[in-house]
Amino acid sequence: MFHHIGITIKDKAEVENFYKNILGFELIKIFTISAFLSEKIFNIERDVEVALVDNKDFTIELFISKIDNKQNYEHICIMVENREQIIKKAQENRYPCIVIEREPFDIVFVKDKSGNLFEIKEEE
Repeated sequence: MFHHIGITIKDKAEVENFYKNILGFELIKIFTISAFLSEKIFNIERDVEVALVDNKDFTIELFISKIDNKQNYEHICIMVENREQIIKKAQENRYPCIVIEREPFDIVFVKDKSGNLFEIKEEE
């Protein structure tokens, strides 16, 4: 069973701007992981603020930090009822959208301002 995923974002405002307003997640709580625990778990010796968001099917721990993400293939895939609505909201709010037209269906990715990539699939 899958419980949650933890990713890094650079700006706390993204919790509301992207994760709530674009992807439809709800903020559950904000907490701080101490420098002691952060060093023991992640080998990063500093306090870090974490926002926990959830959409009833999926939970994300958003670690708020200026640490740079390296170029990679990591992405999170979410299933939504109305993919066009997500694309429209993202574009209106200047979030990068990648729409690759192809058969039998288009491929859609949306990126937050920290570079986290989300594949958006529509429920059938």
